[in-house]
Amino acid sequence: LEIRVRVAYLGPEGTFSHQAAVLQFGSQVELAPMSHLEEVFAATERGETHFGVIPVENTIEGAVNPTYDALMESEVTICGEILVPIAQNLLSRSGRLEDVRVVASIPQATAQCRRWLQEHLPRVDVRDTNSTAAAAQLAAADATIAAIGSAVAADAYGLEIVARDIEDRRGNTTRFVVIGRESPARSGNDLTSAAFTVRRDQAGALHTLLEPFARHGVNLTAVQSRPMKGKPWEYVFFIDMEGHESDPAVGKALDEAAAYAHSHKILGSFPRATKPAKRRLGEREVT
Repeated sequence: LEIRVRVAYLGPEGTFSHQAAVLQFGSQVELAPMSHLEEVFAATERGETHFGVIPVENTIEGAVNPTYDALMESEVTICGEILVPIAQNLLSRSGRLEDVRVVASIPQATAQCRRWLQEHLPRVDVRDTNSTAAAAQLAAADATIAAIGSAVAADAYGLEIVARDIEDRRGNTTRFVVIGRESPARSGNDLTSAAFTVRRDQAGALHTLLEPFARHGVNLTAVQSRPMKGKPWEYVFFIDMEGHESDPAVGKALDEAAAYAHSHKILGSFPRATKPAKRRLGEREVT
């Protein structure tokens, strides 16, 4: 009972994953930054951390594909959801746009700001990093490099904000999930995530797979596909649905879909985040 809860996230300090972890767990837990997404899964699976926080999709750029691949290979379960409003800023040591020769960030962040970069920095080089905080570290070390990241990253690494809110579309939100080793109890407002594979030689396979959910009145909130590793032109279908796997209708639909599928895996049933968090780490805005 005296053990402090430990939470892994994609670090270092200042990433949006860091922000999501603080919004979900507060400041009383021990936060453990990891260098790679796979390390978040491994630490949680081995019990080195109680939970992990990982990004799964963004309203502009869509699915974070490495997360879905890792969910298929790991034994952890999804046990929570966090919706984080994303405000992208251009950060540098000097705070002057004319000093910038290189822009660094994760590919998703630079893609979210593509139009702004083309308009204001059309000839700069773009450098990919593992995290927005890693980009901020590069910018802190080199005055010619600017990072795309959060206001908290600017505070953490002593950077000036060259330009605020440079994302091409407002309302940009990233969905994170909490992973752990135990499934949470039914809350009454839940989502369930599952993955299915079907044989590619079966005509109408996806229609047949999804039909039980419609018949049992289970609303699907997302259907996404990913290529199967080592099996060209075969796919895994990731399905999110309203309800908990213990709900009768959801359970029946899952059982019938699993009976038809070539293979299946329940990724988790967990409380649903009903709206994006309003508070941004490192800013004065509060709920």
